[in-house]
Amino acid sequence: PDVNGRRKAKEGERGARSRRRVRESISYRPTDRRDIGRMEFDAKSASNAFVASTRADLAAPATSPLRSATELQSFRQTVDQMQERLETDRHGLKKCAKALRDIQKTGESHLGFDAQFADSLEKFGSMALRYDSKIGTAFLKFSVIFKEMSSVSKNSLQALGNMVAFPVDNLLKSDFKTINDDMKRNFDRAVREHETARVKIEKEKRRGSESGGADAVGGAIDCSTELVKERRAVQLGMVDYLVKANEIRTKKGIEFVQHLMEFYHMHYKILEDGLKVLTDLGSWANTLAGELNGLRSRQEEERKELLELRKQIKSDVTVEKDVSQTGTVSGYNLHQPAGEESFGMEKAGILMKRSDGRLRKVFQKRYCQVKDGQFTMAHGPVLE
Repeated sequence: PDVNGRRKAKEGERGARSRRRVRESISYRPTDRRDIGRMEFDAKSASNAFVASTRADLAAPATSPLRSATELQSFRQTVDQMQERLETDRHGLKKCAKALRDIQKTGESHLGFDAQFADSLEKFGSMALRYDSKIGTAFLKFSVIFKEMSSVSKNSLQALGNMVAFPVDNLLKSDFKTINDDMKRNFDRAVREHETARVKIEKEKRRGSESGGADAVGGAIDCSTELVKERRAVQLGMVDYLVKANEIRTKKGIEFVQHLMEFYHMHYKILEDGLKVLTDLGSWANTLAGELNGLRSRQEEERKELLELRKQIKSDVTVEKDVSQTGTVSGYNLHQPAGEESFGMEKAGILMKRSDGRLRKVFQKRYCQVKDGQFTMAHGPVLE
């Protein structure tokens, strides 16, 4: 019974160690960004190392370096490091895509206001033609200019959307989504299946060794021959991931710069066309400037004549003052004297004044007097 108990205890310890290794290999994640940042990660070098080890495994599976779990773990770390870098790039591209959407949205609003302004100028010029042909023609001409410039801005905005914004959106919604949802998931599943199969085979071999009388608890067990299928699945998953990562690296780097270069050349051509339109109108603008100066001079002369006429009219008009108002105080002229002088020009007596209290408003007696066109109020008669 003691032998069976020790054997069961050893099997339990081996099972616990195996399960712990499986959990550590499956749940590996780069938890600290600084750990990745401490070493320079070169995607090209990591890809070359994987290709070399995989070719060696295909040529001689028995002596392949991929027999050890450490080599497969390095592949897992490589994929996680590449995924970390891709996430950083995806975050930056999302900001670029948002800025491009904002540019297109504000650009469309700007184009709408340009069209509205050009239509208003055209209507205003049509009305101005009835009174001044030169001014009305200028308004109509400038409405055409604004329409042409609006067309230039529209073409530039469309070029930005087709050449830059669309590829960035497509990269985010298609390639990044595929590598995150499909490629990475398939690779992780292949690694889990490989680790599970390896632990299972090691456990079976240990049991067989113990039943045969051999002590293989502390020694390493070679499972490379039985794990060829699972190892090929891991290699295939990593190859697919590296291919998609290479495509993304090309699109977010070389092709993105090429799209920007294409937009630069297209935008330059569009601006050249707009500049050509403005250059062709240069002679007309110079002629119009001279005509406007002549019109301004004539209008200034008319204004001077009108100001002189107003000055003459004001100097000719005399204001007669009423003789009855000569004795009044010049400080108060809102209410003019009224009534008959025979009844007197002064009045005094008691009037009721309402108080300004907040809680209760009452009427209080005040002595009031009208004299020399002024009204005074006091608590009682003023002794002179």
